Amino acid sequence: MMPLENFWLKSFKSAAKMLKLFKVKKAEPKRSFSTCPLLVLSLALLFFSQTSYSAQDGPYFPSHRFPTDRSFHIGYQFGYLKSSGNFDDLGEKVALASGSSITRTRHTVSPEYQPSRQFNFGAFLNFDGVKLSDEAGVSTSKNSFSDQVLWGEYRFFDIPGASVGIASVVKFPLYGNPTVQDLPTSATTNNSVVLLGDAQTDISILSTAELWPNDTFRIRANFGYTYRSDSYAAELPYLFSLGFVTQKVDFSLNVKGNFSLGNDSLAVSDPSAAANAQAVKNAFGGSNYALSENPSLSVLALKGELWFDPRWGVQSEFNFPIKGTNAIHFWNLAFGIVYRWAETDQVRKRTAREVDITVDQEKGQFEGESEDEFF
Repeated sequence: MMPLENFWLKSFKSAAKMLKLFKVKKAEPKRSFSTCPLLVLSLALLFFSQTSYSAQDGPYFPSHRFPTDRSFHIGYQFGYLKSSGNFDDLGEKVALASGSSITRTRHTVSPEYQPSRQFNFGAFLNFDGVKLSDEAGVSTSKNSFSDQVLWGEYRFFDIPGASVGIASVVKFPLYGNPTVQDLPTSATTNNSVVLLGDAQTDISILSTAELWPNDTFRIRANFGYTYRSDSYAAELPYLFSLGFVTQKVDFSLNVKGNFSLGNDSLAVSDPSAAANAQAVKNAFGGSNYALSENPSLSVLALKGELWFDPRWGVQSEFNFPIKGTNAIHFWNLAFGIVYRWAETDQVRKRTAREVDITVDQEKGQFEGESEDEFF
């Protein structure tokens, strides 16, 4: 999810008054599009790239919760994905073998910690239940920890209204896929298997950028490079996001995907392994959810978040593919809840008499409160 950012808590004085957690230290400088050159690059990639490449239902990106001096967030999300077809090599939708369909329930816990205004890190911890059903009503299912994600982001340029940074995202499996030797061979048994993913590791390096043209409009852009293990093609992931933000609502329209470098080498380097992978994939209804060679997929994601108070909020997300080649055709709906704690260091300028701390202790007040009452 892309939950409500703390970035505007510093930039916008109205938000600071609502939350009563932060204080504006200085007036905002005028925002300028020239502070965000990565945005221009990402816009060009979005409109000139005809396809974007990705396994499953799209790549992962950092949550971009900035900036506070220190903060902690933890969220829970329940997601439901359904697929009954693939995009073929011409980009046309085709049904899965034997009228099959795939459903996935996903439970995601997403902790995140920001120890400073420049750096934050977090995780997406996933537990999936995947079910394959055919038109005869025969089904096979599997429940397990699936792909796990660790990420970190560092902002080297950060002013009110604009920022540029770098990030790293690592996706790794806590499961294994069946091999061709594991496939059922008896004519009297269900010959289907369930795949939770590609069961390989992705390592991404990203450039990140954020820009606020005004108090309620936010633009984000991510672009980078992904190394995929096990002879999968390297990729260039991207995210472009337009957000409408008020004091309690965050709604965004997002386009995400991966542009492949087209160097998937398994079929060339190990034809036997490639044939075995295809046999396993066929036992999964032939779905391109996993083990697809150079899949292309561009995903539209609508995200919303509503905060009831400074600590608790709810969130929702809907994902749908715009186009694809050799990829899964699906829709995905998710709902969740998020908790946050945040604080800002404040250095007070003394403009009144010094008050000894023992006076404050005797009154049951902090020194700052005595100062406020003095005036």
